[in-house]
Amino acid sequence: MVILKKISIIFQWFPYLLSFLIPKNNKVWIFGAWGGKGFSDNSKFLFLHVLKNKNDIKAYWIVKDDALFKELINLNLPVLKATSLKGLWYQARAGVLFYSHSVQWDFFAPIINFRVKRIQLWHGLPIKKIGYDSSVEQAQRRSFKRLVTYLFFPFLYDRHDLVISCSDYHKDIFTSAFDVDANDVVVTGYPRYDFLFGQVNNSVKHKKIINSCNILYLPTFRGDVGSDFRVFKESGMDYSRMSDFLSENNAYFWIKLHPVQKLSFDDSEMLKKHPRIKLLEPTADVMESLIQCDIAVIDYSSIYFDLLFQEKPFIMAPFDLDSYMKNDRELYFDYTSLSPRPIARSWSSVYEHLSLFMNGDNFINSTYLEKQKQFHKYIDNQSSKRVVDLVLSKFNII
Repeated sequence: MVILKKISIIFQWFPYLLSFLIPKNNKVWIFGAWGGKGFSDNSKFLFLHVLKNKNDIKAYWIVKDDALFKELINLNLPVLKATSLKGLWYQARAGVLFYSHSVQWDFFAPIINFRVKRIQLWHGLPIKKIGYDSSVEQAQRRSFKRLVTYLFFPFLYDRHDLVISCSDYHKDIFTSAFDVDANDVVVTGYPRYDFLFGQVNNSVKHKKIINSCNILYLPTFRGDVGSDFRVFKESGMDYSRMSDFLSENNAYFWIKLHPVQKLSFDDSEMLKKHPRIKLLEPTADVMESLIQCDIAVIDYSSIYFDLLFQEKPFIMAPFDLDSYMKNDRELYFDYTSLSPRPIARSWSSVYEHLSLFMNGDNFINSTYLEKQKQFHKYIDNQSSKRVVDLVLSKFNII
C-alpha cells in the first residue's frame, strides 16, 4: 500500500508539469471544503455570494464525492468532480482558489501550481493550537523527510497567499499557525457569518421542534480520523437521566459530531431507546444547526466564536480538559478565562446550567459581550463582500 502511494505521487509529476503549459485566468475562481466531501463553511457562503453578485467571475465548486456532486447538480450549482477532465481543466485554468483546509486535501493538488493565488478561509477560529503552532506539526516541520518531500514534490507544499481572520487577536494566531507574513492575514470577518447574521432575528421558524427547547451539543474532534467518539462513556453520561430531564423540560438534545468522527456502536444503540436525544448527520451544515438551537453545549470547538457572533447562549463543558490537552491538542487560551460563566465539568453541572436557562437566565452578561467584542471586529453581513473586494484589489484583478 505504501509503495503504491509513492508510485502514485511520482506519477502526479505529469499533471504538475502540464499545469505550467495552461494559462491562468484570474476571473476563474474555484472553491472547495472538507476534502471535497462537504458543501459548507466559509467556502460555501463565499461561493454563493460570488455566484449572486459577481457575474464577471466564473466560479466552480470542486468535489470528490459522487453523492455530493449529484446533490449540487440538483441545486443547479456549477460543480465539478476533482478528477474529471473538466474538473482538471478548470483547476489548472483557475487564477484564484478558496479552501477550508488545504489545497492538497480540498482539490487535486498536482494540477495547481505556484502561479495560482491561494486563499485560506479556514473552517473556524481556533481555541486549540493548529498548524505550525501544534507540537505535532512543529516536529514534522523540522523533519528531514518533510524537507525532501517538498523539494521533490512541490505540489504537496501548502502555501497561502492570503488568510482571513475575524479579529486582530486571531490574526496573530494565524500568522504563526500558517507561517505567513502578518500583512497576508487580513481581518474581514467570516463569510459564513453573513448567513448567521441574516437569520439571527428569524430563528424561530427554523426551529427543529417548535415550542420546545432545542439543545445542541457540539464536541470537538479527538483521537484519530474515523475513530469513535467516546466522551459520553468516559464522562459518565446517563442516558436515562438525560432523557428524564429532557422530558420534564420539553426539550431535545441534538448531537453534532465533528465530520471526521462517529458515534460508538453502544451510544448509537442507546439513542434508539431515547427519542429526545438525536444525532445529526455528520455532513449537516453546522450553521443551520446553530440557527435551529436555543442553547449550545460545547468544549474546545471553534463553535465558541460562532456562538459569540450570533449572541447565542452556551455552556462550556470540558469534561476531559486535562487529558485533552495532554493527549490531543494544546490550547491558545487559559480555558476558564473564555467562559462568561462558570464552566461545567460534569453532566450534573450541565443540567444545572440548563435549568437556569429554562427559567429565564439568557446567559448574555457583560463578560459575554466583552468576549464578543474581543474576537469579532465586525458584527454584520458584509464579510463575503470584504473578502471579494480584498482579493480583487490585492491581486490586481480588473
